[in-house]
Amino acid sequence: MSKRLETENKAKRARGTGMIYQPSNSKFLWLKYYDDGVCHRESSRTADSQKAEKMLRQRLGQIEGGTFTGHQVERTRISDLGEDYLLDYKVSGKRAYVWAERRWRKYLFAHFGQMRARQLSTNDLNEYVTHRQSQGAANASINRELACLKRAFNLGYRSTPRKVPFVPAFPRLAESAPRTGFVTDKEYTQLIAHNPPVWLRGMLALGYNFGFRRGELLTMRVSQIDLLGSTIRLDRGTTKNGEPRLVSFEGLADVELLLRELVKGKDSGAYLFCRDGQQIVEFRVDWYALCVNAGLGQLLCPTCSKPVGSEHDCEPCAKHWDLHKLKYVGLFFHDLRRSAARNLVRAGVPERVAMTITGHKTRSVFDRYNIVSEDDLKQAAQKIARSRSTSAQVGHTDGHSSEEDVKPMPSKSM
Repeated sequence: MSKRLETENKAKRARGTGMIYQPSNSKFLWLKYYDDGVCHRESSRTADSQKAEKMLRQRLGQIEGGTFTGHQVERTRISDLGEDYLLDYKVSGKRAYVWAERRWRKYLFAHFGQMRARQLSTNDLNEYVTHRQSQGAANASINRELACLKRAFNLGYRSTPRKVPFVPAFPRLAESAPRTGFVTDKEYTQLIAHNPPVWLRGMLALGYNFGFRRGELLTMRVSQIDLLGSTIRLDRGTTKNGEPRLVSFEGLADVELLLRELVKGKDSGAYLFCRDGQQIVEFRVDWYALCVNAGLGQLLCPTCSKPVGSEHDCEPCAKHWDLHKLKYVGLFFHDLRRSAARNLVRAGVPERVAMTITGHKTRSVFDRYNIVSEDDLKQAAQKIARSRSTSAQVGHTDGHSSEEDVKPMPSKSM
């Protein structure tokens, strides 16, 4: 073959050409085409020559239009995207890996299974929403699950080479407004007055004063407490946003006493909050019991929504319930974090410093915690009243006005 003919063939292959052929060991017709000099072969999955030609024209059109992503994209399954999604969590060192894996395995993979990624449509996503709603899942939970799937598709679309040709449109459900409850000083005193165990008193104090998250408290170790420097250190990677924090408890005598009690006799690597020498991993039952005893919460029958007795018996239903099946209404531990943000601002702490203490990265999220209550509005009105002079108040006179002081407006002559 002459060099000229060889050069022409290379140029032809680079421009995007193809052919249809049938291997001796296949019942289907196969496609062979070039993209920028790279040869691609794939089965048309049909013995119909017209269908095979149509598929070849589609591939060549994708090459000409610059949208060709390779026929491997056709084989990518949603389960493959899920594995890449979980791997991204591991590589990034995200603390929510366990949460993400559980959601993916239990809900998304269980529903979509081995579906090919290219087949996923908005209708499929709406069917998933309907399925989860029939299981009693809240809209917020479904949105989080769809966010996992959308993240997996975005990772596949941005990968090199691409693993999905496009990212479908994902629905987003309306969610309930975020909780606005918080703990007042009086309620905090009520909780402490019911003498919870020292570990729970410590969690109360740190949550109410500094807004520590539940997960940050449960994983806190003795080495993070500096009694001499009166500081608590959260290392990088141990917080929700991954950023380290340093909080001072200087001058807070009750917090210092509790921390001294909590670190007593423990090694530096031991967990700060323990029960019978074991790390506390769940304290929901303890929290519910404390709030109910303090009159700040109730346990309700899941059938009739009436309060149950101390033995978890519902008189209207004549039924005894296990604690974990009862519905709880009242204060939640996370309300302490919201209260801390609010109290810091009202104590005059600059918002930038308050956000550093509570670990809020964005102002928008912090503002959701910095709640304005009815008492705040009353105090604002009182401050306005005090700032105004007596004579400036509407309808008030100094007691010395006379008819001479009130002169009629001159009338215009006709």
